[in-house]
Amino acid sequence: MIPARDSLDRFFSIGVTFRTAPSGLRDCLSVAEAAEEALYDGLRRAGAAEALLLSTCDRVEVFGLAHGAQAVPPVLPALAGSAGLEPGLLETHALEHRGLEALRHLFAVAAALDSQVVGEPQVLGQVKAAHARARRCGACGSLLDRYLAAAYQAAKRVRSESRVGEAPVSLAAAALKVARTLHGDLERRALLLIGLGELGELLTDHFRAAGLARIGVLHTSLSRAKAVALPLQAQAWSAADLDAALEGADVVVLSRGSGEPVIARERMAQVLRRRRGRPVLLLDVALPRDLGPGVERLDDAFVYDLTDLERLAADGQASREGASLHAWRILGEELAGFQQRLAERGAAPGVSALRAHAEALRQEILADEALDAPAATALLLQRLLHAPSRALRQAAAEPADLAALEAAMRRLFLPPAPPLDDDESLRSFREPR
Repeated sequence: MIPARDSLDRFFSIGVTFRTAPSGLRDCLSVAEAAEEALYDGLRRAGAAEALLLSTCDRVEVFGLAHGAQAVPPVLPALAGSAGLEPGLLETHALEHRGLEALRHLFAVAAALDSQVVGEPQVLGQVKAAHARARRCGACGSLLDRYLAAAYQAAKRVRSESRVGEAPVSLAAAALKVARTLHGDLERRALLLIGLGELGELLTDHFRAAGLARIGVLHTSLSRAKAVALPLQAQAWSAADLDAALEGADVVVLSRGSGEPVIARERMAQVLRRRRGRPVLLLDVALPRDLGPGVERLDDAFVYDLTDLERLAADGQASREGASLHAWRILGEELAGFQQRLAERGAAPGVSALRAHAEALRQEILADEALDAPAATALLLQRLLHAPSRALRQAAAEPADLAALEAAMRRLFLPPAPPLDDDESLRSFREPR
Protein backbone atom coordinates (compact mmCIF):
# COMPACT_ATOMS: atom_id res chain seq x y z
CA MET A 1 0.00 0.00 0.00
CA ILE A 2 1.28 3.47 -0.91
CA PRO A 3 1.23 6.23 1.75
CA ALA A 4 -0.83 9.35 1.22
CA ARG A 5 0.71 12.11 -0.89
CA ASP A 6 0.76 14.63 1.97
CA SER A 7 2.95 12.31 4.07
CA LEU A 8 5.91 13.21 1.82
CA ASP A 9 5.64 16.80 3.03
CA ARG A 10 6.19 15.52 6.57
CA PHE A 11 9.16 13.29 5.74
CA PHE A 12 12.60 14.45 6.93
CA SER A 13 16.20 13.36 7.54
CA ILE A 14 18.49 15.12 10.01
CA GLY A 15 21.95 14.21 11.28
CA VAL A 16 25.65 14.19 10.50
CA THR A 17 27.52 12.20 7.85
CA PHE A 18 31.08 11.69 6.66
CA ARG A 19 30.48 14.60 4.28
CA THR A 20 29.68 17.09 7.04
CA ALA A 21 31.36 15.93 10.26
CA PRO A 22 34.80 14.60 11.24
CA SER A 23 35.08 10.97 12.32
CA GLY A 24 35.73 12.00 15.94
CA LEU A 25 32.38 13.77 16.17
CA ARG A 26 30.59 10.89 14.46
CA ASP A 27 32.15 8.49 16.95
CA CYS A 28 30.93 10.62 19.85
CA LEU A 29 27.40 10.66 18.43
CA SER A 30 27.30 6.94 17.71
CA VAL A 31 24.37 5.38 19.58
CA ALA A 32 24.74 1.91 21.08
CA GLU A 33 21.82 -0.48 20.54
CA ALA A 34 21.11 -0.52 24.28
CA ALA A 35 20.62 3.26 24.25
CA GLU A 36 18.36 3.42 21.18
CA GLU A 37 15.07 3.01 23.05
CA ALA A 38 15.82 6.02 25.26
CA LEU A 39 16.71 8.08 22.19
CA TYR A 40 13.47 7.09 20.47
CA ASP A 41 11.54 8.16 23.56
CA GLY A 42 13.28 11.55 23.33
CA LEU A 43 12.42 11.85 19.64
CA ARG A 44 8.77 11.12 20.33
CA ARG A 45 8.69 13.80 23.01
CA ALA A 46 10.37 16.17 20.54
CA GLY A 47 7.54 15.65 18.03
CA ALA A 48 8.55 12.80 15.74
CA ALA A 49 5.49 10.78 14.71
CA GLU A 50 7.72 7.99 13.36
CA ALA A 51 11.50 7.68 13.37
CA LEU A 52 14.43 5.52 12.30
CA LEU A 53 17.95 6.01 13.71
CA LEU A 54 20.81 4.98 11.43
CA SER A 55 24.09 4.95 13.35
CA THR A 56 27.10 3.66 11.36
CA CYS A 57 30.72 4.65 10.83
CA ASP A 58 29.57 6.90 7.94
CA ARG A 59 26.61 8.64 9.57
CA VAL A 60 24.38 9.24 12.56
CA GLU A 61 21.06 10.28 11.05
CA VAL A 62 17.37 10.18 11.89
CA PHE A 63 14.80 9.56 9.15
CA GLY A 64 11.21 10.16 10.11
CA LEU A 65 7.82 11.77 9.78
CA ALA A 66 6.74 14.86 11.66
CA HIS A 67 3.17 15.41 12.85
CA GLY A 68 2.83 18.37 10.46
CA ALA A 69 4.61 19.64 7.36
CA GLN A 70 6.00 22.68 9.23
CA ALA A 71 6.77 20.89 12.48
CA VAL A 72 10.10 19.13 11.93
CA PRO A 73 11.13 17.95 15.40
CA PRO A 74 14.34 19.19 17.07
CA VAL A 75 16.37 16.07 16.37
CA LEU A 76 19.82 17.61 16.92
CA PRO A 77 19.25 18.37 20.64
CA ALA A 78 18.11 14.77 21.14
CA LEU A 79 21.23 13.41 19.41
CA ALA A 80 23.50 15.79 21.27
CA GLY A 81 21.85 14.99 24.60
CA SER A 82 22.31 11.27 24.01
CA ALA A 83 26.04 11.85 23.50
CA GLY A 84 26.41 14.40 26.33
CA LEU A 85 27.27 17.21 23.89
CA GLU A 86 26.07 20.78 23.57
CA PRO A 87 23.34 21.02 20.89
CA GLY A 88 25.01 24.03 19.28
CA LEU A 89 28.06 21.91 18.51
CA LEU A 90 26.12 19.98 15.88
CA GLU A 91 24.51 22.85 14.03
CA THR A 92 27.51 23.60 11.82
CA HIS A 93 27.92 19.90 10.95
CA ALA A 94 24.28 18.92 10.50
CA LEU A 95 22.68 17.84 7.25
CA GLU A 96 18.91 18.28 6.91
CA HIS A 97 16.56 17.26 4.10
CA ARG A 98 12.80 17.52 3.79
CA GLY A 99 10.16 16.08 1.53
CA LEU A 100 11.37 14.76 -1.82
CA GLU A 101 15.03 15.55 -1.07
CA ALA A 102 14.82 13.53 2.15
CA LEU A 103 13.34 10.61 0.20
CA ARG A 104 16.08 10.86 -2.44
CA HIS A 105 18.64 10.84 0.38
CA LEU A 106 17.10 7.72 1.94
CA PHE A 107 17.16 5.92 -1.42
CA ALA A 108 20.81 6.89 -1.94
CA VAL A 109 21.81 5.73 1.54
CA ALA A 110 20.08 2.35 1.18
CA ALA A 111 21.68 1.82 -2.25
CA ALA A 112 25.15 2.69 -0.85
CA LEU A 113 25.52 5.61 -3.25
CA ASP A 114 26.05 8.02 -0.35
CA SER A 115 28.86 6.06 1.30
CA GLN A 116 32.56 6.66 1.69
CA VAL A 117 33.02 3.45 -0.30
CA VAL A 118 30.36 3.59 -3.02
CA GLY A 119 28.51 0.30 -3.45
CA GLU A 120 29.50 -1.30 -0.13
CA PRO A 121 27.16 -4.32 0.14
CA GLN A 122 26.73 -4.23 3.93
CA VAL A 123 25.02 -0.81 3.93
CA LEU A 124 21.59 -2.16 2.99
CA GLY A 125 21.91 -4.73 5.78
CA GLN A 126 22.70 -1.94 8.24
CA VAL A 127 19.57 -0.03 7.20
CA LYS A 128 17.39 -3.14 7.51
CA ALA A 129 18.83 -3.95 10.94
CA ALA A 130 18.17 -0.38 12.12
CA HIS A 131 14.61 -0.69 10.73
CA ALA A 132 14.01 -3.88 12.72
CA ARG A 133 15.27 -2.27 15.95
CA ALA A 134 13.11 0.82 15.38
CA ARG A 135 10.05 -1.41 15.00
CA ARG A 136 10.89 -3.26 18.21
CA CYS A 137 11.12 0.10 19.98
CA GLY A 138 7.72 1.11 18.58
CA ALA A 139 9.25 4.08 16.75
CA CYS A 140 8.63 2.97 13.17
CA GLY A 141 5.04 2.74 11.93
CA SER A 142 3.23 1.86 8.72
CA LEU A 143 4.07 5.07 6.84
CA LEU A 144 7.82 4.90 7.42
CA ASP A 145 7.68 1.17 6.68
CA ARG A 146 6.41 1.96 3.18
CA TYR A 147 9.07 4.59 2.52
CA LEU A 148 11.74 2.10 3.60
CA ALA A 149 10.22 -0.65 1.44
CA ALA A 150 10.50 1.68 -1.56
CA ALA A 151 14.14 2.38 -0.65
CA TYR A 152 14.86 -1.36 -0.44
CA GLN A 153 13.32 -1.87 -3.88
CA ALA A 154 15.50 0.90 -5.32
CA ALA A 155 18.61 -0.59 -3.68
CA LYS A 156 17.76 -4.03 -5.05
CA ARG A 157 17.52 -2.62 -8.59
CA VAL A 158 20.83 -0.78 -8.20
CA ARG A 159 22.49 -3.97 -6.99
CA SER A 160 21.05 -6.18 -9.76
CA GLU A 161 21.13 -3.79 -12.73
CA SER A 162 24.38 -1.88 -12.19
CA ARG A 163 27.98 -2.92 -11.55
CA VAL A 164 28.42 -0.47 -8.69
CA GLY A 165 29.22 -3.13 -6.09
CA GLU A 166 31.25 -5.56 -8.15
CA ALA A 167 34.77 -4.17 -8.24
CA PRO A 168 37.01 -4.43 -5.14
CA VAL A 169 37.94 -1.09 -3.58
CA SER A 170 40.29 -2.14 -0.78
CA LEU A 171 43.38 -4.36 -0.59
CA ALA A 172 41.44 -6.98 1.37
CA ALA A 173 38.52 -6.93 -1.08
CA ALA A 174 40.96 -7.21 -4.00
CA ALA A 175 42.67 -10.20 -2.37
CA LEU A 176 39.35 -11.92 -1.71
CA LYS A 177 38.21 -11.36 -5.31
CA VAL A 178 41.41 -12.87 -6.69
CA ALA A 179 41.10 -15.85 -4.32
CA ARG A 180 37.49 -16.51 -5.29
CA THR A 181 38.36 -16.23 -8.99
CA LEU A 182 41.06 -18.86 -8.57
CA HIS A 183 39.46 -21.20 -6.02
CA GLY A 184 35.73 -20.49 -6.16
CA ASP A 185 34.04 -21.14 -2.81
CA LEU A 186 36.53 -20.50 -0.01
CA GLU A 187 34.79 -22.55 2.67
CA ARG A 188 36.84 -25.65 1.86
CA ARG A 189 40.13 -23.84 1.38
CA ALA A 190 43.09 -23.37 3.71
CA LEU A 191 45.20 -20.25 4.31
CA LEU A 192 48.72 -19.96 5.66
CA LEU A 193 49.95 -16.68 7.16
CA ILE A 194 53.75 -16.39 7.15
CA GLY A 195 55.13 -13.60 9.31
CA LEU A 196 53.22 -11.25 11.58
CA GLY A 197 53.08 -8.02 9.66
CA GLU A 198 50.00 -5.85 10.31
CA LEU A 199 48.68 -6.03 6.74
CA GLY A 200 49.12 -9.79 6.63
CA GLU A 201 47.06 -10.21 9.81
CA LEU A 202 44.41 -7.87 8.41
CA LEU A 203 44.09 -9.90 5.20
CA THR A 204 43.92 -13.12 7.20
CA ASP A 205 41.13 -11.72 9.35
CA HIS A 206 39.14 -10.76 6.23
CA PHE A 207 39.59 -14.24 4.77
CA ARG A 208 38.37 -15.78 8.03
CA ALA A 209 35.32 -13.50 8.02
CA ALA A 210 34.64 -14.55 4.41
CA GLY A 211 34.23 -18.16 5.59
CA LEU A 212 37.61 -19.69 4.78
CA ALA A 213 37.71 -23.05 6.59
CA ARG A 214 41.27 -23.56 7.87
CA ILE A 215 43.99 -21.09 8.86
CA GLY A 216 47.60 -21.67 9.81
CA VAL A 217 50.12 -19.18 11.27
CA LEU A 218 53.83 -19.72 10.73
CA HIS A 219 56.62 -17.77 12.44
CA THR A 220 60.23 -18.32 13.38
CA SER A 221 59.04 -18.06 17.00
CA LEU A 222 56.48 -20.80 17.65
CA SER A 223 55.26 -19.01 20.80
CA ARG A 224 54.46 -15.89 18.81
CA ALA A 225 52.74 -17.98 16.15
CA LYS A 226 50.58 -19.56 18.85
CA ALA A 227 49.68 -16.15 20.31
CA VAL A 228 48.37 -14.97 16.94
CA ALA A 229 46.77 -18.32 16.06
CA LEU A 230 44.68 -18.57 19.25
CA PRO A 231 42.11 -15.79 18.57
CA LEU A 232 41.93 -16.88 14.91
CA GLN A 233 41.24 -20.49 15.93
CA ALA A 234 44.20 -21.34 13.73
CA GLN A 235 47.01 -23.86 13.74
CA ALA A 236 50.48 -22.63 14.74
CA TRP A 237 53.50 -23.74 12.71
CA SER A 238 57.21 -23.32 13.30
CA ALA A 239 59.68 -22.37 10.57
CA ALA A 240 60.81 -26.01 10.40
CA ASP A 241 57.32 -26.99 9.23
CA LEU A 242 57.32 -24.64 6.23
CA ASP A 243 57.13 -27.32 3.51
CA ALA A 244 54.25 -29.20 5.16
CA ALA A 245 52.37 -25.99 5.84
CA LEU A 246 52.76 -24.84 2.23
CA GLU A 247 51.65 -28.19 0.86
CA GLY A 248 48.28 -27.91 2.62
CA ALA A 249 47.63 -24.22 1.87
CA ASP A 250 45.52 -22.89 -1.00
CA VAL A 251 46.20 -19.24 -0.10
CA VAL A 252 49.52 -18.07 1.34
CA VAL A 253 49.83 -14.58 2.84
CA LEU A 254 53.47 -13.52 3.24
CA SER A 255 54.14 -10.55 5.53
CA ARG A 256 57.51 -11.16 7.18
CA GLY A 257 59.64 -8.61 5.29
CA SER A 258 62.96 -9.70 6.74
CA GLY A 259 64.94 -8.94 3.57
CA GLU A 260 65.71 -12.62 2.93
CA PRO A 261 63.43 -14.72 0.70
CA VAL A 262 61.15 -16.91 2.82
CA ILE A 263 60.21 -19.13 -0.14
CA ALA A 264 62.78 -19.72 -2.89
CA ARG A 265 61.81 -20.80 -6.39
CA GLU A 266 63.12 -24.37 -6.07
CA ARG A 267 61.36 -24.96 -2.74
CA MET A 268 58.04 -23.72 -4.16
CA ALA A 269 58.52 -25.92 -7.26
CA GLN A 270 58.92 -29.00 -5.02
CA VAL A 271 55.81 -28.07 -3.02
CA LEU A 272 53.77 -27.66 -6.21
CA ARG A 273 54.87 -31.08 -7.47
CA ARG A 274 53.61 -32.63 -4.26
CA ARG A 275 50.33 -30.69 -4.63
CA ARG A 276 49.82 -32.46 -8.00
CA GLY A 277 48.39 -29.57 -9.96
CA ARG A 278 46.38 -27.90 -7.22
CA PRO A 279 46.97 -24.14 -7.69
CA VAL A 280 48.09 -21.88 -4.87
CA LEU A 281 47.60 -18.14 -4.49
CA LEU A 282 50.63 -16.35 -3.04
CA LEU A 283 49.88 -12.87 -1.64
CA ASP A 284 53.26 -11.27 -0.96
CA VAL A 285 52.43 -8.07 0.98
CA ALA A 286 55.83 -7.83 2.67
CA LEU A 287 58.31 -5.00 2.11
CA PRO A 288 60.87 -6.11 1.06
CA ARG A 289 59.25 -9.07 -0.68
CA ASP A 290 59.27 -12.52 0.89
CA LEU A 291 59.17 -14.54 -2.33
CA GLY A 292 62.35 -15.37 -4.14
CA PRO A 293 62.89 -14.46 -7.82
CA GLY A 294 61.15 -16.65 -10.37
CA VAL A 295 58.36 -18.03 -8.16
CA GLU A 296 55.81 -16.11 -10.23
CA ARG A 297 56.87 -18.06 -13.34
CA LEU A 298 55.99 -21.46 -11.87
CA ASP A 299 52.92 -23.26 -13.18
CA ASP A 300 50.06 -23.29 -10.66
CA ALA A 301 51.69 -20.51 -8.57
CA PHE A 302 49.65 -17.29 -8.82
CA VAL A 303 51.60 -14.42 -7.29
CA TYR A 304 50.18 -11.01 -6.32
CA ASP A 305 52.30 -8.47 -4.49
CA LEU A 306 51.34 -5.23 -2.75
CA THR A 307 51.55 -3.25 -6.00
CA ASP A 308 49.19 -5.67 -7.76
CA LEU A 309 46.58 -5.44 -4.99
CA GLU A 310 46.82 -1.65 -4.85
CA ARG A 311 46.27 -1.48 -8.62
CA LEU A 312 43.21 -3.75 -8.40
CA ALA A 313 41.79 -1.62 -5.61
CA ALA A 314 42.38 1.61 -7.54
CA ASP A 315 40.82 0.12 -10.68
CA GLY A 316 37.88 -1.03 -8.59
CA GLN A 317 37.31 2.42 -7.18
CA ALA A 318 37.35 3.96 -10.66
CA SER A 319 35.00 1.24 -11.92
CA ARG A 320 32.52 1.87 -9.10
CA GLU A 321 32.56 5.59 -9.70
CA GLY A 322 31.74 5.00 -13.37
CA ALA A 323 29.02 2.48 -12.52
CA SER A 324 27.50 4.88 -10.01
CA LEU A 325 26.28 7.08 -12.90
CA HIS A 326 24.08 4.22 -14.09
CA ALA A 327 23.04 3.51 -10.49
CA TRP A 328 21.91 7.12 -9.99
CA ARG A 329 19.78 6.88 -13.13
CA ILE A 330 18.10 3.78 -11.71
CA LEU A 331 17.55 5.60 -8.44
CA GLY A 332 15.95 8.49 -10.30
CA GLU A 333 13.56 6.11 -12.06
CA GLU A 334 12.54 4.51 -8.76
CA LEU A 335 12.04 7.91 -7.17
CA ALA A 336 9.88 9.11 -10.07
CA GLY A 337 7.84 5.90 -9.94
CA PHE A 338 7.23 6.27 -6.22
CA GLN A 339 6.17 9.90 -6.70
CA GLN A 340 3.76 8.80 -9.43
CA ARG A 341 2.22 6.22 -7.13
CA LEU A 342 1.87 8.86 -4.42
CA ALA A 343 0.15 11.20 -6.86
CA GLU A 344 -2.17 8.46 -8.08
CA ARG A 345 -3.14 7.72 -4.50
CA GLY A 346 -4.14 11.38 -4.17
CA ALA A 347 -6.64 10.88 -7.00
CA ALA A 348 -8.17 7.78 -5.40
CA PRO A 349 -11.04 9.55 -3.53
CA GLY A 350 -12.19 11.28 -6.73
CA VAL A 351 -12.03 8.04 -8.70
CA SER A 352 -13.98 6.21 -6.00
CA ALA A 353 -16.66 8.93 -5.93
CA LEU A 354 -17.03 8.83 -9.73
CA ARG A 355 -17.36 5.05 -9.76
CA ALA A 356 -19.85 5.11 -6.90
CA HIS A 357 -21.99 7.71 -8.73
CA ALA A 358 -22.00 5.64 -11.95
CA GLU A 359 -22.82 2.45 -10.06
CA ALA A 360 -25.72 4.16 -8.25
CA LEU A 361 -27.17 5.28 -11.59
CA ARG A 362 -26.76 1.80 -13.04
CA GLN A 363 -28.53 0.16 -10.11
CA GLU A 364 -31.37 2.72 -10.28
CA ILE A 365 -31.99 2.00 -13.96
CA LEU A 366 -31.75 -1.77 -13.53
CA ALA A 367 -34.46 -1.55 -10.91
CA ASP A 368 -36.95 -0.46 -13.61
CA GLU A 369 -37.97 -3.83 -15.04
CA ALA A 370 -39.99 -2.20 -17.82
CA LEU A 371 -36.82 -1.08 -19.62
CA ASP A 372 -35.24 -3.37 -22.19
CA ALA A 373 -31.46 -3.28 -22.86
CA PRO A 374 -31.46 -0.52 -25.53
CA ALA A 375 -33.73 1.73 -23.44
CA ALA A 376 -31.74 1.07 -20.26
CA THR A 377 -28.38 1.84 -21.85
CA ALA A 378 -29.74 4.99 -23.53
CA LEU A 379 -31.12 6.24 -20.22
CA LEU A 380 -27.85 5.41 -18.45
CA LEU A 381 -25.85 7.40 -21.01
CA GLN A 382 -28.27 10.32 -20.72
CA ARG A 383 -27.91 10.47 -16.97
CA LEU A 384 -24.13 9.99 -16.99
CA LEU A 385 -23.65 12.81 -19.51
CA HIS A 386 -26.20 15.18 -18.03
CA ALA A 387 -23.85 16.91 -15.54
CA PRO A 388 -20.86 17.22 -17.94
CA SER A 389 -23.14 18.61 -20.70
CA ARG A 390 -24.66 21.17 -18.36
CA ALA A 391 -21.19 22.24 -17.18
CA LEU A 392 -20.05 22.80 -20.78
CA ARG A 393 -23.13 24.92 -21.60
CA GLN A 394 -22.67 27.00 -18.43
CA ALA A 395 -19.00 27.61 -19.30
CA ALA A 396 -19.79 28.81 -22.81
CA ALA A 397 -19.93 32.44 -21.67
CA GLU A 398 -16.26 32.30 -20.65
CA PRO A 399 -14.02 31.10 -23.54
CA ALA A 400 -11.08 30.31 -21.25
CA ASP A 401 -13.26 28.24 -18.91
CA LEU A 402 -14.88 26.49 -21.85
CA ALA A 403 -11.52 25.62 -23.41
CA ALA A 404 -10.19 24.22 -20.15
CA LEU A 405 -13.33 22.19 -19.54
CA GLU A 406 -13.38 20.85 -23.09
CA ALA A 407 -9.74 19.79 -22.78
CA ALA A 408 -10.54 17.99 -19.53
CA MET A 409 -13.57 16.28 -21.07
CA ARG A 410 -11.55 15.09 -24.06
CA ARG A 411 -8.78 13.77 -21.81
CA LEU A 412 -11.25 11.97 -19.54
CA PHE A 413 -13.77 10.55 -21.99
CA LEU A 414 -12.39 10.52 -25.53
CA PRO A 415 -9.70 8.09 -26.79
CA PRO A 416 -6.41 9.73 -27.84
CA ALA A 417 -5.95 10.32 -31.54
CA PRO A 418 -3.84 7.58 -33.16
CA PRO A 419 -0.32 8.71 -34.07
CA LEU A 420 0.40 9.37 -37.73
CA ASP A 421 2.72 6.92 -39.42
CA ASP A 422 5.86 8.31 -41.05
CA ASP A 423 4.43 8.44 -44.60
CA GLU A 424 1.24 10.24 -43.55
CA SER A 425 3.25 12.64 -41.41
CA LEU A 426 5.49 13.52 -44.35
CA ARG A 427 2.48 14.03 -46.68
CA SER A 428 0.81 16.38 -44.24
CA PHE A 429 4.04 18.38 -44.06
CA ARG A 430 4.77 18.52 -47.80
CA GLU A 431 1.37 18.75 -49.45
CA PRO A 432 -0.37 22.14 -49.46
CA ARG A 433 -3.86 22.22 -48.06
